[in-house]
Amino acid sequence: MTEAVAHTHSPYAGTTHVVVLVLDELRVGLPLSSVERVVRVVESTMLPGAPDVVRGVVNVQGHVIPVLDVRSRFRLPERAIAPSDLMVIAHTTRRTVALVVDSVTGVLDCSGL
Repeated sequence: MTEAVAHTHSPYAGTTHVVVLVLDELRVGLPLSSVERVVRVVESTMLPGAPDVVRGVVNVQGHVIPVLDVRSRFRLPERAIAPSDLMVIAHTTRRTVALVVDSVTGVLDCSGL
């Protein structure tokens, strides 16, 4: 006899921990399960003809991944990348991406919310 397993299509289903990303005064939570690592920002290679949200690409351990400008997604003012900025390497349902953020404040346990 086989056992049926319930699946949900929400990317946040079962999420109890989120990584808190900082962009100016904005705080954004990303499911911990989606985050591979957080690294210091590095220079990216521009891609001619790429959408505005794509800042370029970086090579992470032999994998070329797009660097996304999340500031534009939240309609925050553009600014030059600072040496203190970070890249959050995260998984989406389609690919791995690098998100440029001002900082990461930590992991928040949302299980009691």
